[in-house]
Amino acid sequence: MFIQPTISPITLAILDNQTEILDGLVFRFSHDSGFKVLFTSPNPDEFPQLVVAHRPNVVIVDLCFDWHKMNFRFDVIEAIARNSPGTKSIVYTGYSSLENCVRAIRAGAMGFVAKDAPISPDMTNIVRIVAAGGQYIEPELDKRVKELLNEPESDATPISGQQRLSRREEQVLELCSRRLQNKQIAQELNISLHTVRATTNNIRQKLGVHSMGEAILIAKARRGDNNLKEQH
Repeated sequence: MFIQPTISPITLAILDNQTEILDGLVFRFSHDSGFKVLFTSPNPDEFPQLVVAHRPNVVIVDLCFDWHKMNFRFDVIEAIARNSPGTKSIVYTGYSSLENCVRAIRAGAMGFVAKDAPISPDMTNIVRIVAAGGQYIEPELDKRVKELLNEPESDATPISGQQRLSRREEQVLELCSRRLQNKQIAQELNISLHTVRATTNNIRQKLGVHSMGEAILIAKARRGDNNLKEQH
């Protein structure tokens, strides 16, 4: 569906350290009179300051700039939302996951697009949607992300043995968040591998999720902390 732009041309800035991706985006938008690319940068540290200086309508930003360390730069999105509130952010990343999408939206992004999507996304239309005040989330993640975003970030009472999970289930969930495998969890808690598998199944059922990664994300959101990490 084509979105009629409310701003013309829509001014853009792009943050990506992959030359091929960056050149491809610039080429695409430069050949459409409805857009004007103000600047590009491969540097996430300088990008927020450039955004404040130029005030583009929309920015397209990558998340990871050091795949060895897997250091995701949600702080870039937060800085833009804080210091240039009229600028809307779209994440365009090769590291598409439920956790990354939720964190990006909570940081202030209005769009989340996977670089390796099965069907190549129409970035020009996605930018129009976001520039017009809409939101775009990768179709494969959209429903689950919106469900999680409706969960409170912190409750008066955190998840505990008295609430939804048993003490053993809390222990297993915590060890999963540390990326321990089932065999390691069994050794750590001195229980059988069968018990670990049964416990993780109970956790998923109680929290209404399909994976332990989702369970960890829900626990983190309800506790209001950043200590739990999604298990891959």
